[in-house]
This record gives sequence, structure tokens and C-alpha cells, in this order.
Amino acid sequence: MLKGADYAYAPPVQQIGILNFTLFKDYPKFYSTYMMQELENHNIYSSKFALSVLDLTQIDNATDIDKSYRLDHWARLFSATTWEDLNTLAKENPIMAEATNTINKLTEDELVREACFRRNEQLAHEAIIARKLEQLTEENAKMSAALSEKDMIIVELQKKLAALTNDE
Repeated sequence: MLKGADYAYAPPVQQIGILNFTLFKDYPKFYSTYMMQELENHNIYSSKFALSVLDLTQIDNATDIDKSYRLDHWARLFSATTWEDLNTLAKENPIMAEATNTINKLTEDELVREACFRRNEQLAHEAIIARKLEQLTEENAKMSAALSEKDMIIVELQKKLAALTNDE
């Protein structure tokens, strides 16, 4: 926009975040769009500013609308870990073929290509570890709750035993 121009004529702005994790675990979605709103009355600040999120871990939850825009194809491109994955995508869609060719050109240097794929494998491994840690944390919380419950039972039993002992 030019200085002093009316904001009513500002073009819309959309930020797209491509994530390899689920932003809100209670509401897993493949593609989401968020807008700023006033917290009390929920008025939208502006329809010209939006944040969109593409969750690479939720490709299987792509809706028919997502698929009609081929967002699932782009997500598979971004999450590909092998050249075979990229070549399969390239065969399915001319745009993916062009993107794959660009990736090939950008990574023609063998050392750069190997470093990129090693990093991708490391990220995948880290995601597996993070999911396992999350599962263990949940299990730990459940066990802690169960232990607390058992501790309360023990305290109650000790009180009853003390009362019985005092009565004798």
C-alpha cells in the first residue's frame, strides 16, 4: 500500500504455517485458518488478515475440499523423506513434477542433498521420540493420580485403625 492509502483497499494477507506437529491436540485438523477476534464479543478484527496452518502429521484427515485444492499433495511433498516419494508425487501431478524438478536442481550437490535428507530423517526421529514422551507423560499422570487415590485410601484406613485401637 502507498503511504496514506485507505486501509479499506488493502489486499488480504495470509500467513501459511507448515507444521510437522499438531497445534491443538484436542482439535487435530489437516488445514485450519485462524483470524484475530475480540475475546469478549468475538468480533473479527479484520477479514483481510488470516493465519493458516497445514499440519503434515494430519494428511489422512484432509477433507474433500482440501483434496480439491491438492493440499494433501503439497503436504506429501513437504513431508517426503525419499526421492522415491518425490518421484511418485511427480508422476501424479504436473505441478508436483515441476516442484520436484526444482527440488532436484536446488539439491544437485550431493553433499547438500545428503545433509537435507539426514536432517529430515532426524526430524522424523525427533517427532517419534516426542510422541513417545507425550505418551509416557500421560501414563505417568494417570499413575500419579492412581497413587494419590491409593494414598487417600491408606490414610482413611489408618484413621479407622487408629479409631479402632483407641476404642479398645
